[in-house]
Amino acid sequence: MSIVLKVVPLSSIVFGERFREDYGDMSTLITSIKKEGLIQPLAVKDNGDGTYTLLAGGRRYKACTLAEIVEVPVRVYPDTLTDMEMRCIELMENVARKDLSWIEATNLNKRIFELQEAIHGRKVSTAPDAPGVSKRDVAELLGQSKTSFIDDLNLAKALESFPELKEAKTKSDAMKMFKRLQEEVVLSEIAKRVNNKQASTPIA
Repeated sequence: MSIVLKVVPLSSIVFGERFREDYGDMSTLITSIKKEGLIQPLAVKDNGDGTYTLLAGGRRYKACTLAEIVEVPVRVYPDTLTDMEMRCIELMENVARKDLSWIEATNLNKRIFELQEAIHGRKVSTAPDAPGVSKRDVAELLGQSKTSFIDDLNLAKALESFPELKEAKTKSDAMKMFKRLQEEVVLSEIAKRVNNKQASTPIA
């Protein structure tokens, strides 16, 4: 995929619908952009008609608009991007945010992994040139360790079965709570099987 770095008029960028809707207080960012300019480029898709669709950087786009910036640096992706690829780029941009809760971060990683699998397919071979993507591939793509990334996937899935995990204040606390819940489920299943076996055993 060919990506080009260039400067374009802010007015040529179409904002569109965004994954993130609440951008919080932008006063500090606006002041920084007025003083230093936009340091991190926006990610856009070339529409082929002189306009661009914003892929990632909604908060920076809004701040540039409020700061009355005329031109901005952008990373231009080709117009051959699919809807899933566009969605994945937007979500990946959010991974670096510092204000994500552990629940938001784990769910975000799960959604990105699901999109990557939908786009490239699941890797079923350990060969380096095997098609598809694995958990390790996506973890490396996001700059995360495989262990931490898999923990996030497991926690995101566990949240669907154990809503009480949301009470945990940190990811570490959630992992400890999840392990305890798993142990309780296993013990409960063992007890149930023992009771069933005893009930089915004829009395001599």
